[in-house]
Amino acid sequence: MNSKKFFAELKRRRVYTVAVTYAVIGWLLIQVVTQVFPPFEIPNWGERLAIVAIMLGFPIALIFAWIYDITSHGIVRTSDAEPPARTEIAESRGSTEKSIAVLPFNDLSPAKDHAYFGEGIAEELLGALAKVDGLRVAARRSSFWFKDKEAELGEIASKLNVGHVLEGSVRRDGNRVRITAELIDVCDSFTI
Repeated sequence: MNSKKFFAELKRRRVYTVAVTYAVIGWLLIQVVTQVFPPFEIPNWGERLAIVAIMLGFPIALIFAWIYDITSHGIVRTSDAEPPARTEIAESRGSTEKSIAVLPFNDLSPAKDHAYFGEGIAEELLGALAKVDGLRVAARRSSFWFKDKEAELGEIASKLNVGHVLEGSVRRDGNRVRITAELIDVCDSFTI
């Protein structure tokens, strides 16, 4: 394995993150030990032992970071293979599984200065839909990639592997805000 691939693998397995986090927390713990142990008259060997234990834990933490990942499903063993390449799956049209992508809402205000508001609404809807049992929701990063891109709904649905797309717009005129949302069934391109 060449050095470039090795360092890329370290980054993929989050070893850098663990190293920096452990170094900062270890340094803080050493500061606490050196400040707290003397007033409680804990012998110097106790202080040294705590510092050595913190230092010995560093390589152990790096080894565990290499072997395991912390995911939303708990601690799992890191796969040794390269991450699978992204493949486009256009099977969702015949699938009975319910799936949706929430696109960022377009800013139709005259000044075009409320894009953040449309994105915020889309994020809130995405979060609420993600809590619905039995509904697959495309990730924010994947859905928001299509912002300001001229793509057909079929292409978006195919790339995100979803059966429905939620899109909308935000318009602000003075103190009034008009929000429009449209849920589209990709199979027939009709609004539900």
